[in-house]
Amino acid sequence: MGERLVKLRGNRKARQVADEMGISRQSLWLYETGQLMPRESIKRLIADYYGVSIPALFYGEGQI
Repeated sequence: MGERLVKLRGNRKARQVADEMGISRQSLWLYETGQLMPRESIKRLIADYYGVSIPALFYGEGQI
């Protein structure tokens, strides 16, 4: 999950992405490092932000 999040963020700053999503920079870091799995509502928020499905983003099912 973490590697996919980092890949999707690309060269954008984590602070910028976190602010745009409305989550804390620390939460984004925890998700990107795989230390914390977001709750369902945050999974939907992140998937919608990147325009991908929850299964592809968080469970590696399909392409991102």
